[in-house]
Amino acid sequence: MSRFVPFALLLALAACSKPPQQQQPDPETKSATADPWGAAAAKLRRDTEPATVRAVLAALSAEVGSGPGEKLPAATDAQLGALAALVPLSPADRDELRGSVFTAHDPAYLADCFYLRDCARALELDALPPEARADRAFAWVCRQVYLNPWLLPASGDDDRLVTTALPPTAVLRRGFGSAYERLAVFLALAQQLDLDACLIGGPKPGPLLEAFQVRVPPKATRAEVLAALRAAVPRGPFWAAGVRV
Repeated sequence: MSRFVPFALLLALAACSKPPQQQQPDPETKSATADPWGAAAAKLRRDTEPATVRAVLAALSAEVGSGPGEKLPAATDAQLGALAALVPLSPADRDELRGSVFTAHDPAYLADCFYLRDCARALELDALPPEARADRAFAWVCRQVYLNPWLLPASGDDDRLVTTALPPTAVLRRGFGSAYERLAVFLALAQQLDLDACLIGGPKPGPLLEAFQVRVPPKATRAEVLAALRAAVPRGPFWAAGVRV
């Protein structure tokens, strides 16, 4: 076997004599350096899961927010004043809108938009007039989310229950919700269908999360308890959804 050793050694030396191959730069990394917005769009075309959206916006905040060039747009005092005329803004709300980086709210909102965009595309309503799009979208929401509020006990109180107001995607995945949650799902879907939608209610809608007392007999059956809960559920401050056509 010794006569094969020089040949093997010759092959090894020949292999070592070749110059090392130069590694080509990653196109996506190069694109991210030159155009962080284009790189973010490329990643979101492949994956719109919440974790990916969160990572993409964090990278954008680091690339755009810390660089010498373009900055993320922040709301001006005039814009905040116009918005405050429509909805109340807390100091935390104003700080959120004035910020020059994406916050924890932005990835959740963007991921919800992608989810509802896919729902809107699946309905294939583009060829219909706005009235028909609104009608079919509302019917779809009513089929996907049946009216059954999720009631949770308030902390430290055995008799007091609260209703939930979860994001539209969470309500769609769950398949049921309160009247307000169903309306919120419709508004999110209408936005992806380019419909100008709104909620209709009284002049003072009040808080969306309402706590209420439920009284049931000590030895009530399960059916009696459920009936008492459903009867006590507040109807909510809004009673309809509208679409401007």
